Amino acid sequence: MSRIPDIWERYPRVVVANSLITAHVLTSKRVDSSGEPISSMDLRDLLEPEMLESRGLSGSAAGSWGRVGSVHPSVLKARNRLAREMLGAYLRPTRRLDLIRLGSAYGGWWIPGDSAKAGAVAYCAGAGEDITFDLALLDVGCLVTTFDPTPRAIAHVEENAPPTRRFRFEPVGWWDEETDLKFYGPRDPRHVSHSALNLQCTTEYFTATVKPVHKLQTELGDDHVDIIKMDIEGAEYRVLDSLLTFGPLPSVLCVEFDQPQPLRKTIRAVRALQLAGYTLANIDRWNYTFTRLVDEKVVVHH
Repeated sequence: MSRIPDIWERYPRVVVANSLITAHVLTSKRVDSSGEPISSMDLRDLLEPEMLESRGLSGSAAGSWGRVGSVHPSVLKARNRLAREMLGAYLRPTRRLDLIRLGSAYGGWWIPGDSAKAGAVAYCAGAGEDITFDLALLDVGCLVTTFDPTPRAIAHVEENAPPTRRFRFEPVGWWDEETDLKFYGPRDPRHVSHSALNLQCTTEYFTATVKPVHKLQTELGDDHVDIIKMDIEGAEYRVLDSLLTFGPLPSVLCVEFDQPQPLRKTIRAVRALQLAGYTLANIDRWNYTFTRLVDEKVVVHH
């Protein structure tokens, strides 16, 4: 198994300090299946899914972060915090000076201020029970289409979406081909998001139609898309590959890299977008904003 080159060695001292705190949290708990505490030397193993199975942490997960199984919640929380810090230090977003945040504290996203304008076409996948970002785009004059096949999300959109021709809702999921998929529920029944990849390793599901974005664009009659936001519970990697192959390639691309997933998978996705001309403009927890605008306004790193 190949690791991400130098990522463990290159992140700055503040993250080293954080890893020591994480090590203290982990070593104070008996969290693996044998009842033995995990040592700080195993911290980097938490970032690679294959190592979880050998430590007995993945349960029935077959060594995949995409199927968490019985990983202790404290381990996941510590791992995700450390992974966030490492990725931010390693990927070094440019942090454009003109970014604005639209939407609620939970459902909001950072985008360039001049991209949210009248006539811009926005596709927002993953409504859940918070469409404040979608509605903020609508308020500035964008043509917004929201996508989500989840029953609770459908009910939320129907209750909260305004009656305007500039807002459309499609109860369909995003994928890299047209088919029907099972969407598995969250462990906490209070949560709404379902995953076609069964990120939380549950058994309850519903079945829904999924389509690639370029097919949806054709069906909707849009000749271009300016803004794409996706929070699609692990399906983002297949959808990003499809976007890079078939389009559309928006000026602003907002992606939540849902966890847990291997870090190298996220890094490869970011690098592929950069090779396609995108700049990583901002990281807000697991929400990544990419831009491919001509007049990039960036902070230069020294």
